[in-house]
Amino acid sequence: MGRLSLFAIGVTELRDMFSADPDLAGQLRDITARHFPAPADEHRQRGTVLGRLGPLLKRPIDRPEAPARPTPADGEALLAGRTLPPERLGYAWQIALAWLDEMSWGRVDLDIDPQLMEDVEFDLARAGLSARLGLERLLQDNPQLPLLNLPHQRFGYAKNRHVEATRQGLSTVVSDLSRESLPIVGAVLEFCNQFAGWSERAAEAGRPVPDLVAVWMP
Repeated sequence: MGRLSLFAIGVTELRDMFSADPDLAGQLRDITARHFPAPADEHRQRGTVLGRLGPLLKRPIDRPEAPARPTPADGEALLAGRTLPPERLGYAWQIALAWLDEMSWGRVDLDIDPQLMEDVEFDLARAGLSARLGLERLLQDNPQLPLLNLPHQRFGYAKNRHVEATRQGLSTVVSDLSRESLPIVGAVLEFCNQFAGWSERAAEAGRPVPDLVAVWMP
């Protein structure tokens, strides 16, 4: 089963993470450090083994292979908007999702694969929902980030005004949906229902109104 994660955050705020000013970069580094701390034994190895051997070698120590986990170096590459090598892309996405989780106004995760998505979209159309307000439409706009997608991954967003239109559309058809579609559509509708309150809080905080950012790994 795939996982579709929806986040409420302004797309401009999302883009700013990948060319972050010093204050924002500091916040994101803190998030990275809390979610992905380096193992204690790794610090000891760097501080003892390499420290003892380094002066004895007649040539520089070869650069060690990057650990099989998200690292501060991956986070720094994201902050600078640099392209990561394919072998680090999955770890970079773990960091990006941690950033999104903490910086967003809200999040919902849905278990949905392509077949179930197709069935839900058909059910919505049968109930009379306009095709431009379907669930897949929430993924269609390109956030235009330097972070490449993983194989089979989809990454998109919908502007705040489209979220409101989707909320209104889903509200009119939700009672006509099948038992199979209702849990998915109900969760999306509940999420969209909170955008008005989040928009008010964003205005009070001097932040952009939230858009809907979607990450789907079928």
